[in-house]
Amino acid sequence: FKLDTGELFYETELENMKAKESTTMFIDFSHVMRFNDILQRTISDEYLRSVKASSLSLSHSH
Repeated sequence: FKLDTGELFYETELENMKAKESTTMFIDFSHVMRFNDILQRTISDEYLRSVKASSLSLSHSH
């Protein structure tokens, strides 16, 4: 993701991930929204779907 200045925002984070052999990166959702509307809608829809499924699952377990 590039900032308006052209700077690569997550470059340092990627280097830290490599050094730590990590597979997890925290991403600012506003960056996703600016980067790709389809991706942000898909993430939002899937999140809402999983929350609904979890709620239904919990309500049926009692």
